[in-house]
Amino acid sequence: MSGRQRPEGEGGLPTRQQLLDFLAQSDGKVGKREIAKAFGITGGARIPLKRMLRELKDEGVIDAHGRNNLSPAGELPPVCVLIIHDRDADGEFLARPEKWEQEAPTPKIVLAPNRGKRQPGPPAGIGDRVLARLSRTSGEEREDFDYEARIIKKLGKGAERVLAEYRAGRDGGRLIPVDKKARTEYRVTPENVGDAQDGDLVFAETVAGRAHG
Repeated sequence: MSGRQRPEGEGGLPTRQQLLDFLAQSDGKVGKREIAKAFGITGGARIPLKRMLRELKDEGVIDAHGRNNLSPAGELPPVCVLIIHDRDADGEFLARPEKWEQEAPTPKIVLAPNRGKRQPGPPAGIGDRVLARLSRTSGEEREDFDYEARIIKKLGKGAERVLAEYRAGRDGGRLIPVDKKARTEYRVTPENVGDAQDGDLVFAETVAGRAHG
């Protein structure tokens, strides 16, 4: 959304609905600065705006994704870091937010090809972290998903889930993947063993940035 909006609330502030509409329709990261610019709020009027945003966050009306990235509660921001975790039956990549701390089910996200240009560097794949632009899905072909995402840039490998057999050891233990094609075993440090017993079949999540761990 671009252009200055006309605030209709008290004290030159936008109403709650105006603010929620602005957050929902914005196509980039939105924080206090972007809201103030959009509604022409300057000087001392920024203080009640800051108070209003804090109240909305405390009431659960809006969510904060980092310091300057706001969205209506239950919605993902227009630009978000995702983890590619699987493919669907049609071969399309599926993703989930890197961070999701709400009680609601994790949104279902499908990756769409970027329009008109190729993504630089090697293509993204399962286990990769990507910065992506999100939009709500529409139409019967996308009815099984909540969002469609287009990659802005690849950020590297993220955490990966592994189904493996746990083998106990003095230094914690190791995981032997069930997938016969996987040739890598994973180390498990003592503090991450949890309730696993020798020989248990477990789901484990790799630690991003650490080799074989």
